[in-house]
Amino acid sequence: MGTLGTVLSALLAFDAAALTVTAALVVTALVVIGVMAGLNARDRRLADERRRRSAMRTNLALVAVTSILRKQPLLGAATGIAVAALLGLSRGRKRSDDR
Repeated sequence: MGTLGTVLSALLAFDAAALTVTAALVVTALVVIGVMAGLNARDRRLADERRRRSAMRTNLALVAVTSILRKQPLLGAATGIAVAALLGLSRGRKRSDDR
């Protein structure tokens, strides 16, 4: 009977140690998942803020351009012609012998 009690107490001690290790691993996994969720939420907020800033800059540029075009239409037309000319020149001219 003495050896059976010793074996049972050794098994119970082993089970307690295994349960403790298992509980520690589960808690660690939950902490890691929580940290990852927090970082993901922070990254999402930062991306949203960058998108808002970019949209605000675009809107500000459009307001500035429309304001200039409304106040000085000739300057707007000249700018449009200059941009079209630059885009046309950047493509290069084709020679007749390249065809």
